[in-house]
Amino acid sequence: MLLIGAGRMASAIAAYLSDPRFGRPADAITVADVRRDAASSLVERLEGRGASSSLSWIVLDASDRDAVAEAAAAAGADVVIDAALFDTIPASTLGALDAGANYLDLGSDRETLQWQISLSRDFAERGTVAVPGMGGSPGLINVLARAAADRLDSVSEMRMREGWRDFVDYDSLGVPLPVPYSLETILDEFESEAEVFSDGDVVKVPGMSGREVCEMPDPVGRVECYYVDHQEVWSVGVSLSDRGLRRVDYKLSFPRELYEKYRLLSDLGYGSAEPLDLDGQISPLRLLGVLVRENLSGKNWRPDDVDLMMVRAIGKSAGRDSRVDAFAEARSLEDPPISSHAVMVAAPASTAARWIVDGRLDARGVLLPEVFFDPGEFLGEVSSLGIRVWVDGPTSF
Repeated sequence: MLLIGAGRMASAIAAYLSDPRFGRPADAITVADVRRDAASSLVERLEGRGASSSLSWIVLDASDRDAVAEAAAAAGADVVIDAALFDTIPASTLGALDAGANYLDLGSDRETLQWQISLSRDFAERGTVAVPGMGGSPGLINVLARAAADRLDSVSEMRMREGWRDFVDYDSLGVPLPVPYSLETILDEFESEAEVFSDGDVVKVPGMSGREVCEMPDPVGRVECYYVDHQEVWSVGVSLSDRGLRRVDYKLSFPRELYEKYRLLSDLGYGSAEPLDLDGQISPLRLLGVLVRENLSGKNWRPDDVDLMMVRAIGKSAGRDSRVDAFAEARSLEDPPISSHAVMVAAPASTAARWIVDGRLDARGVLLPEVFFDPGEFLGEVSSLGIRVWVDGPTSF
C-alpha cells in the first residue's frame, strides 16, 4: 500500500491495515506526506505498537502527478490510498493510473467525482480499479443507502444524516476549539455551497444551512444537523435513479456552541488559504492550524465520542408507502486511540483496500461503492471492525 497522508484519518487507516486485530495486515505500507516529521512520526508510532506490516515513509508532494506515479512504482504498490486533503485527489488519481496501480480515496466533490468517472475506461484498460469516496461519508453511507433501497420495491427519497456526540471535557483541558476531523475540511464545509439531488439534477444550497433537529438513537440522541457538500448525494441519486429515486440530501450534526465558533472563524476569513502580508506571508488557515496544534500540544487526553450515520429510504413496499432506516454506529477506541469519526472512515477504507487486492470486485475501471460493493458482505465485514450496523424496516406509514 502507498498511503498518502499522515493526518488523523490516514493514521487510523494505517493502524487498521497494519494491526492484525483489524483484519489481515498489509505486507508493506509506505506512508507518504509532504511533511517529513508527520510521515516519520506516524511510522514510529505504528512500529511502537508492534505493527505486523513492513513500514517505510517518504516525503511526497501529492499534488504532483509524476511524483505520485514514481512513488507508487517504487513502492510496488497494489493500491494507492489518498487520505490527504481532497485537493490532492486529481494528481493522485492520475499518478495511480500512470503507475498501473489500483486506487482509493476518501471523497471530494461532485465535479471531481464526475471527472474520475470519465477515467473509467482508462483504468479498465490497465486492468485496475479506482474506488473514489470510500471512507465513511462518502463510502460506508453509500452502501447503507443501497442496503436500505434493496428492502423496498421502489424508493423515491433518501435522507442521509450523520450525528456526533463527544464526551471529552474540553473546558477542563483548556481546549477552546475541538477539531473532530480535518480543520481544513470543517471550514470548507462552512464556506462551500452544498447540493441536494432533485429530479435528476442538483440544487445548490448554502453550506451549513437548513438547520434541522434530528432524533437519533442513544447515545447520540437529539442533535442539530446542517447541509454539507458531499459527493454521495449526486452519486447515490444517479446510481439508484432506476429505482425511482428523485431526492437525496445529506446533513451533518454540529453542537450549537461548536457551530457558532466555526461560523465566526469562517466569517472572519480563517478558512482562506490565500496568504496575507503580515511582515511575512502567512494564510489565515495556516495560522489557525498552527494555533490549534499549539493549544493541543502536551495535553493528555484520549478521544471519547460516538459517530452515528442514519439513512432513511422512503418509497413503496407491497404497494404501501414505507420507509427503511439503515444505521452505522462507531465509537472511539482506546488502544490505539482513534476517534469515532476516524473509525468510521478507516474500517470501510481498509476493508475496500483488501477487497481490491483480493480481487473481490468483479469489474475494472472506476467503481462506485453503492453499485459494486455487495451490501450484505461488505457491511458484515465492517461490523467486525468496530462499527455496529443494523437496518430497520420496511415500516408502512
